[in-house]
Amino acid sequence: IQLHGSGHNVIDRDKRSVDTRLRVDLSSSSSSNSNLNGNSDNSIKIAEVKLEDNYDPEIPPMDWGNSTHAGPSGRKVQPMWGIDGPIYYNDEFKFAYLHLFKNGGTAIRENLDNILCELKGLDPASNCGPNVRLKRGDCFGDFGNCANRIDYFTFSFSRNPWDRAVSMWSYGLKRKQKRARNEQEKQKMKENYCSFEQMVHNAHAYLATKTMSVSKYWKTESECGGHFGDTQWRPSWNEKGSPMNFIGRLEYFDRDWRTVLARIDPSGRMLEIDKKRSFKKANKSPHKKYMSYYTPELKKLITEAFIHDVNNLGYTFEH
Repeated sequence: IQLHGSGHNVIDRDKRSVDTRLRVDLSSSSSSNSNLNGNSDNSIKIAEVKLEDNYDPEIPPMDWGNSTHAGPSGRKVQPMWGIDGPIYYNDEFKFAYLHLFKNGGTAIRENLDNILCELKGLDPASNCGPNVRLKRGDCFGDFGNCANRIDYFTFSFSRNPWDRAVSMWSYGLKRKQKRARNEQEKQKMKENYCSFEQMVHNAHAYLATKTMSVSKYWKTESECGGHFGDTQWRPSWNEKGSPMNFIGRLEYFDRDWRTVLARIDPSGRMLEIDKKRSFKKANKSPHKKYMSYYTPELKKLITEAFIHDVNNLGYTFEH
């Protein structure tokens, strides 16, 4: 048995809680087990255990129950207009996903599409049309075009704000390099790309001090970083109450993804399909561990820029 970081659930026998730090890989086990000396017996070979990045046993998902019954985080009170952002929804199962940039959104949408297709007996790669896949809507109060429903299960996933900022910066370079015709052009783009420090100052100017205009933001965002003006927590949620049922944690994706699928489809069919398919990731940006990018000043600037995320989502710099 080999244990690796991030994946299937492992139960803490003392706390009887679900811990998604570990994944059990049975693929390398043989019919006869071997001990550490290589002798064949009934013992279990112990392998290295790697913890998830940002592991924190005290960061549960946020759960507002529904409009009639409160969850641990309170009660959902706003309909879909209060989401204040782009959503992807399905009318048959009555759910809506709020896509927060750099929080696994592309992969979540694609995997939901694949599950919906397979529920209909269709091949996601060939004969599954738009009538089965998620629909796109924009929920911006009276100006949105989404179905203003309160009974739909609305969910999203949050991410450590300091980690997310590094991903924004890394993604910005990756997005630019997609236009490169060869490796030489990619390298030149990397050499001329803005520093992480520069993107942090831009985010602070736009979100904290408000000294960057919207038009300047769009021009700057296209050249340095990606989506650095997008916060996860909407201030209106403090003023008018939550339009969300559930916000899972990207750091505990396996744990909270299964909760989402079970809430959408209590019959368990979605969970079975997901287990068979295995979640497919997308837009993975290679970079070092996020903490290595920060000086005390940059840490402070991101805290101020994304103060609503920091105050409401329960993250600290380390977790």
